Amino acid sequence: EVENFIGWVKSAKPQPGVAEVLTPGEPERARRADREKNGVPIDGTTWQQLLETARKVRLNDAEIPTMAAD
Repeated sequence: EVENFIGWVKSAKPQPGVAEVLTPGEPERARRADREKNGVPIDGTTWQQLLETARKVRLNDAEIPTMAAD
């Protein structure tokens, strides 16, 4: 019954400017998949704070990008 209900909900016509009707959890799963593929966006200020912290624990500048990529 739940699968039928979800199908019915998703068959609704989306509002103008919206690609599709989503069910709870779909935006989060899509965001997670995107971040696993492309990484987590970090603003410049936060990145600078991370760099400063990394240097405080004696990571050198060559090691920091490697650690961030993991």
